[in-house]
Amino acid sequence: MTSPVATVLLSAVPPENMSTQNQIQDCPAGSYTGNQSLTPTCQGCPSGWYQQKQGQQFCFPCNPGKHQPQEGSNLCLSCGVGMFMQDAASVTCESCDPGYYGDKKEATKCQACEKGKYSKEIGASNENQCLDCSKGKYQPSTAAASLTECNDCTPGKYSSETGNKGLDKCKNCAANTASKEEGLTTSCKPCGPGEYQPETGKANCMPCDLGKFGSREQAGKCVECKAGMYQDGKGQQACKNCPVDTYSNEEGKSSSADCTACSEKTTTNEIKGCTEESKCVCRTSFYRDPSSVVTVTCKDCPKEQTNCR
Repeated sequence: MTSPVATVLLSAVPPENMSTQNQIQDCPAGSYTGNQSLTPTCQGCPSGWYQQKQGQQFCFPCNPGKHQPQEGSNLCLSCGVGMFMQDAASVTCESCDPGYYGDKKEATKCQACEKGKYSKEIGASNENQCLDCSKGKYQPSTAAASLTECNDCTPGKYSSETGNKGLDKCKNCAANTASKEEGLTTSCKPCGPGEYQPETGKANCMPCDLGKFGSREQAGKCVECKAGMYQDGKGQQACKNCPVDTYSNEEGKSSSADCTACSEKTTTNEIKGCTEESKCVCRTSFYRDPSSVVTVTCKDCPKEQTNCR
């Protein structure tokens, strides 16, 4: 059995032995001569085809951007906005997919939503139906079909604006701030006490190193421990005093072992955090040798004295 389309094609050119008297002259518009016998009959144009004139032996396919769902038609229908058709002889038009829109009739293709935007609608008919990716997100590709296809700004970055077209539109966290969060929409969190971050665009703050501390008043800044103090842990908010009977006249010490012990027979009298050797004095029952200059030297008190400082 010959298909309608094949029949149309076969009927497109009359045979040489067919006289004009044998051609049907009164086939109405929307139909064609269905065969090439001596007694041809009229047949309606198939769906997707048309014929505007009477007495014709063939039909024309609807052009791309048009369609015709009915048989026996003398015209084709335009695809409406939000729809398209790229093939000829089409029975229907197709709706624009999510991520696309069609703002013109008789379209052969739909337009993609631009970078930084998305549309989840089927058959969108206006560019305004492509919505901006929300704050904290970006979209480097066209034709995004949903908000979930918009990418989150990565840790160490944020964006308070919509419609970002690339990761470069997400701003770096400032120095001494950081964020582990994806899709951040506000400025990054400042480093806390005992933390710092000298670089931009980082997800984490770093702890202050040994021999340093960061106070609440100076968050984001690490300061060396003062003389008479040390810090043997990282990320601390204060330094520790050198133990009793020790001292240190240098800054940035990272261990109690860095504090110098007082010389034999001397003491700081339970005082911590001493900054110079002069704070080391002779213990009870000892006195300072007047001849000692650089280092304190203590001697035993005479037997008849118990405290001869």
